[in-house]
Amino acid sequence: MRYINPIKIRRVKNIEKKKTVNGVDIVKKVDEYYMYNDKGISGQTMTNGIKLSLDTVVFCSSGIQDANNGLMLSALQKAIKPVNH
Repeated sequence: MRYINPIKIRRVKNIEKKKTVNGVDIVKKVDEYYMYNDKGISGQTMTNGIKLSLDTVVFCSSGIQDANNGLMLSALQKAIKPVNH
């Protein structure tokens, strides 16, 4: 197992649709994966990076949110903060 910074990974869902003769959209194919980029994910870096399949990534929420930006914090945040200082 390896920790991945959540700012550097994003879930991507590509939906391929096909129109019928009646004009109704039918979902032909759904491609879901995680995109990981060590430099971070932005609009320009979405195509660059490593594709990870859905079953290789596990998300475990600690239930603790940062008050400033709403990101989930690690369960070890209280121990990591003094070590970094």
